[in-house]
Amino acid sequence: MILIDATGEPIQCVIFSNDVDQFVGKLQEGLVYSFEGAHVIDADDWLKLIPNQYQLNITRETKVSVIDTNDDEFPKSFYNLISLHGVNSFKNFAKNLIVVMGIIIYSTETIAIDNGESIKQDIVILDQSNCFAMRLTIWNDFVNEIGKHILENIHQNNILLGCGLQIKYFNGSLFLTTGKYTRLYINHNDLTSSSLMQW
Repeated sequence: MILIDATGEPIQCVIFSNDVDQFVGKLQEGLVYSFEGAHVIDADDWLKLIPNQYQLNITRETKVSVIDTNDDEFPKSFYNLISLHGVNSFKNFAKNLIVVMGIIIYSTETIAIDNGESIKQDIVILDQSNCFAMRLTIWNDFVNEIGKHILENIHQNNILLGCGLQIKYFNGSLFLTTGKYTRLYINHNDLTSSSLMQW
């Protein structure tokens, strides 16, 4: 997850498997917390979501408290958006999880893979970086959650925000795909998506 302080400075936060149960259901997006006893460690390049060389490690010993404060003091969100055209500049793309936003301009029907063990749906998104388009393959739960909505509203200029997407290379082309750490939003309420809707 990503934490943001009152200045808008983000830092990635990790809770390792041995400590996860301690925090299930206790951390909610949009609330303000204090963290006492978190460890500052070198960021893991394999799972780095933002350009920060450090990350926070929260353990069972970390004291986490909700702070009652004026919501306007803290940014509502932080997205390290990468232009679709800029995806091509990643040299070690297999190690990067990225955030992109674009207009959904095309979608396939649901496709069954491995005799129905998995399902996928290929969509194409377009952003404002030289009108650059790229394929995004969504899998399984994401197909069930938003696939039908995308198909039924393909001509409505829906904006997709994809966080934690993986970059893949196949048959000479780069494309994006969902993974374990992916979150997808349709028509997320922020300035970038609003500008795309009016594009």
